[in-house]
Amino acid sequence: MLLTIASEGSYNATDNFGCLKEYNEVADFMNKEVERSLSDVKKLLEDTNIMVVDLNRFHLDAIDSPANYGFNESEKIKACCGYEGTPFNFNPLVTCGQNSEIKACSKPGEYICWDGLHFTDAFNQIFVEEVMEKMHYLKPVIA
Repeated sequence: MLLTIASEGSYNATDNFGCLKEYNEVADFMNKEVERSLSDVKKLLEDTNIMVVDLNRFHLDAIDSPANYGFNESEKIKACCGYEGTPFNFNPLVTCGQNSEIKACSKPGEYICWDGLHFTDAFNQIFVEEVMEKMHYLKPVIA
């Protein structure tokens, strides 16, 4: 969604993932602040283990190497259910399910993004497997 809305504006610089650089910098800043706050909590609760799960890192990894997770390279930043004819299959004025012109893709499991705003079930499932089974994208909070 942000790529569609902001790609025309003054904040349109993209990074090596094709994502809006300034928005990712804000997400990184927020994540660091959350970790800092949780570190303060850890100091108060010394006998507690606190872990941070990094969804943003997984999202960027999936965009960088979509085939490693079963996603289609050519669709990695497009919405599965969206407005065809736009670069990202997304139009904020015509959303998925709004009318009969907006159709879902035939293979949603190959897409990272469902509708320009939400991840697909396949993305969510793979993320949960990465975290719960492989213990990837977990980081302990240190006081």
